Amino acid sequence: AFDKMLPAVRDALKEIPDVARPDVEVYLQQAAGFIAPVFAVIGPEVIITEPLSQPLNSNSYQPLFAVRMRDAVPIQNLVNLAGGGMLKPRDFEGSQIYETPDGMGVDMPVLGIGKDYFFVGSAATVENALRQSTRAEGGLATNPAVTKAVGTLKPGAISASWLDARQYFQRADHML
Repeated sequence: AFDKMLPAVRDALKEIPDVARPDVEVYLQQAAGFIAPVFAVIGPEVIITEPLSQPLNSNSYQPLFAVRMRDAVPIQNLVNLAGGGMLKPRDFEGSQIYETPDGMGVDMPVLGIGKDYFFVGSAATVENALRQSTRAEGGLATNPAVTKAVGTLKPGAISASWLDARQYFQRADHML
């Protein structure tokens, strides 16, 4: 899935006006050197969670992106290169978290690299995801209603979404 992205971008470049194409092609060629190894080891699963905590405030919405990976090294190399020294690594329960140090004046998402996934989100959501990813129990994967719903997907399905309507409407009621 992801390994097909660079060829698709190269095809799209054919539509850029001739005057701009050479510059964009140079940038793409440079980026491909460190992006292609990452695309080769990630996916195809991408999981997006969008929790809304209570009481509602400016920090209630904290999305988390999780991408399946088969090898952490290309991702770590990209983080070190793209972070330009701004992202500092720290150990977290046997996993690695990259974040901007306090006082830098830059509000960037936190990156977490675990056993089978890398995560992007706030420090709290990434730490929680790393904790959950190392546990054998818990989470949506063991929720009978979720496994029943996902079990109805046909082979080749490319997306699924889960919503606990009761919790959603309870939280929506608090926003009104």
